[in-house]
Parts: sequence; structure tokens; C-alpha cells
Amino acid sequence: MRAKFIYEKFEEESDPIKDMGVGIETTIRDWVKNQEPAYSHLRSPRAGHSEVLLYPLIKHHAPKEYVKYVIDNTNFNQWELNHFLETALFNNNRDAADVILEVGGKPNKLIDKADYVYKLRGKKLSLTPEEEFKINFFAGNYNHFLKDLKSGQRITKGMINSLFKPESGSYGNYRKRDEPLHGKQKIEEYIKNTIEKGNIKSILHPKDYKRIDAIKNMFFRNKSEYQSYPKGYKIYRALKHIHENPGIRRTDLTKFIYDLSYGKDTFDPMINKGYWSDGFQDLIYPNVDLTKKTYSLTSVGKEKLKRLENYFKDIKIIPEPYI
Repeated sequence: MRAKFIYEKFEEESDPIKDMGVGIETTIRDWVKNQEPAYSHLRSPRAGHSEVLLYPLIKHHAPKEYVKYVIDNTNFNQWELNHFLETALFNNNRDAADVILEVGGKPNKLIDKADYVYKLRGKKLSLTPEEEFKINFFAGNYNHFLKDLKSGQRITKGMINSLFKPESGSYGNYRKRDEPLHGKQKIEEYIKNTIEKGNIKSILHPKDYKRIDAIKNMFFRNKSEYQSYPKGYKIYRALKHIHENPGIRRTDLTKFIYDLSYGKDTFDPMINKGYWSDGFQDLIYPNVDLTKKTYSLTSVGKEKLKRLENYFKDIKIIPEPYI
């Protein structure tokens, strides 16, 4: 078998630069392999490996042109671009973030935008006064929060929700040095005092005026003391509730379990919808059929309900269950 001349090889595979191993795709591939030996099987963006290639490029701060080449030669959708932007911010890679922003990537969360502007000192995005107000709120910058209110900014019910269910992200990184240590609590007290004085509309965004009663309940609801029960009792009551209400939704079931724990009508869907998430694992599998995205008992669940009914029928629950 004779050796082939180089021009014959080029004619067959039609990519002489790649054949000689000097093209940018080869350079990118070799760079990735040096950083992450586990990626030795990767070929090129055109071989369908763009998504996997991009992660190590971003993670290890590859030259900007490598990131740009992979993105320019791949048809990433909006979700993927946003996800890669989040990856770039997590790895403090401003060059990669800039490339992704240039082709239409967008921050998924306000904390991502804050990280780009404040932490990475990026220039392709800027924060609006409303966004800076929210960051001061979430970070607990009490004095700046008051200044923002005086300048016309207004809180929303979603912001108030975060006082009870912490916003995702490390807004604490943006607490200013001249601010009090427990600024978030001071903000909560300020809002509560404003409500007690009947002036909630003076600090609330008009779009949430219709939610004022719900906001008041968040601060002043009469919540009973948590009540514990014998082991297995909550699962027994939950299975029984599903059996009596086939097709029940998870939110309604969560309300039942929460009210069982804290008292009737204490459940707030904005704050407590994730309650008892660990307990749900024990409850659902294999007792509940979820094929229709609502809850009904499987044959296994019905058998378990019978066993629990027999167990608890002669046991007096003290103190008396809330519901």
C-alpha cells in the first residue's frame, strides 16, 4: 500500500488546515485537553461537542478568541447562552461573560447582573436605580434603603417575601461598610412599623396595593406554635387526606400538612409552598401516583394507609391535632 501525497489527503477530507493540526479548532481542542485530560475524546464544535467544550474554556479562563469561536460556530439557544453566562460569572471570567453578552446572553437573576457590574466591573451592563434599590434591600443596606425610598423607589410584595424566604444568591457580599450589621432586620422592622401606622402605601409600589391585606398577614398573622406528632402520624394523615381527596394538587396537600403542624389557616402559599419537602419523599414513593400531575394513592399507598389506620386507631394523640 503506497503512501498518499499530502494533496491527495486534502482532497479526501477537504480541510487541510485541520489535517495539518494547525487550525483554531485543533488549538482549542489541545488547550482543553491540557486543562482537563478527561476531555481527550472531544473533537470540534462542528462535531457536536460545543457545549462540553465551552465549560472548560470558561472554567479555566481560556483566551477570549477561543470562547468566541465556539459560540460563533454553534447555534446556542437563549437558555443555553444565559446558562453559560451564569457559568462565566461563577468562575469570575469577565472576558467570557463579555463574549456571551455580545451575542445576546442575559443574566437570569439580579444577583448575576450585580456580580457582573460590581464584582467583575464589567462595562456591558449597568444597573438601573430600581435594581440598585433592590440590591440595597436584599443586602440589608438600611441607610441606603431609606435614601432610595426618599428618592422615589418603592418596595414590592416580592421583595417583602424575601424577608421570610431568603432570596437566592449572596447579596450579603454587597453590604456596604458603613451599614449596620443587622440591616435586614432593621428594614423588616421599618416596614412593620409603617404598616402599623397605616402608611404602607407610602412605601409600596402601586401595582401591589391590591395585595396589602396579604402583606399585613405576613407580618401579623396569628401563627400557632409548632405541634409535633408521633412518628408516622403526619404520613398517615397525608395519605388519608389524599385518599379522601383523589386528584389533589401538591399545594393543597402542603397546606393540609402545614395547617396540621401550625394550626388551621396558617399556610401562606407565597412563603410555605416548599414546606416539608424532605417528608414528601417518604410520603410519595411508592405510595402516590403522579402520572396526572395530581396526587392519588397507588395500591401500595392504600395498603400502607390501612396499616397506619390500624396502628393509630387506638392511640390518643396528645395534644389534640390542630385539624
